[in-house]
Amino acid sequence: MGNQNTITYGRFVEGTEKPGHTAELVNPAVVDHNKLMERPSDDVNTLLDAFKRSVRNVPNNPYLGTRNEKVEGRPYEWKTWREVDEITTNLSIAI
Repeated sequence: MGNQNTITYGRFVEGTEKPGHTAELVNPAVVDHNKLMERPSDDVNTLLDAFKRSVRNVPNNPYLGTRNEKVEGRPYEWKTWREVDEITTNLSIAI
């Protein structure tokens, strides 16, 4: 009876348990959990570093898209990396 399909959203990595902590939980597609600590560049240590690096390298590329509900077909309208950086900077100043 019922749905027999099981969806796996994560898996525990054996041997990574520490006192007071569970094992590391990773996406099932991860083959080598040790490679999760690799960085795309030596100047990237945080998510903010990665974001700012993209702003420097591809400032005019589309980054975040939203659908325009007022236009037939609901096409995406994109903001560039630079535009999103400006919005987030202004928001952080205002807070």
